[in-house]
Amino acid sequence: VGSNNEFWCWLVGALHRAVLKGLGKKDKRRGRTVFTEAFEGKVKVRTVRAKEKERVEEEEDEKNDSILSNGASSKAKSSTNDDIEIEETTVSVPFLQLTVDIPQKPLFKDDSKGGLVIPQENLTDLMKKFDGNTVIDMIGRKGGREKKQYNISHLPPYLVLNLKRFIKTKFGIEKNPTIVTFPVEGVDFKPYVAKTEGEEDLDVDEMKVKDIKSLLSEMGKSPKGAVEKDDLIKIAKEALGKRYKYDLVASIAHDTPTNVGRETASNPITEGTHRVHARHQASNQWFEVNGQKVESVMPQMVAVSEAVVLVFKKQN
Repeated sequence: VGSNNEFWCWLVGALHRAVLKGLGKKDKRRGRTVFTEAFEGKVKVRTVRAKEKERVEEEEDEKNDSILSNGASSKAKSSTNDDIEIEETTVSVPFLQLTVDIPQKPLFKDDSKGGLVIPQENLTDLMKKFDGNTVIDMIGRKGGREKKQYNISHLPPYLVLNLKRFIKTKFGIEKNPTIVTFPVEGVDFKPYVAKTEGEEDLDVDEMKVKDIKSLLSEMGKSPKGAVEKDDLIKIAKEALGKRYKYDLVASIAHDTPTNVGRETASNPITEGTHRVHARHQASNQWFEVNGQKVESVMPQMVAVSEAVVLVFKKQN
């Protein structure tokens, strides 16, 4: 499937490599560019897989055990708990975007108005995939079953979410039309971020002035304008409150023609169209870009479109 996910990874990767070529030797060794600084975060992935222990019996013995005399049927092999070992790994994986799964839901007919009722999902519910507790069953690369848990360990200045709408099935490419709702301002991603050591014990009111200034420096905040300790505490609390909060600055929506899914259409990606929503920072006005047509749009309309990509900017 030629998805938005693949295009985004290719685009940022190509731009990153192009910029890296023009840097000096010292910066090249760091391997960092404006693109990785802006979009790269980290997520902890815990994987639990069950696999059979290696058999120590000789091949000939297994053959002999499986054949009975007098034409009787062979023994059925059975696995016991002693034959299974649990393998658990936890790794920190860098990302340029996070893929958010949208559950498949049936469409219902609206008897009063006619047509179909499109299901809705809230972004906060879908993001529970990254809360560190939700267990996801999947098939691993080697064909075995795995259980995975995801937890964000580092949030980037710009967080890109890829809403997984397109699925490749034996019947072709299908699109999930579920509307994903979300606020355009003040989205709190703290529930999906792994707590750092000592974070819960952080009490700004009890901290010394030098410690508060050090905390502000770590968050990239200046204590400028603070005269008393109370002023520093106020600035620190405000910065901590915005530490995990993001505002939407852009999104990409995909519109499917009404005949897609019927006999006359087969691929919603190629037969559909994309629209871009972007927020003008100075005026806080939202605009919709559709080909050469640009017009203002209400933010409420952005939040109920069939979005496939969401770009959030950290408040602080």
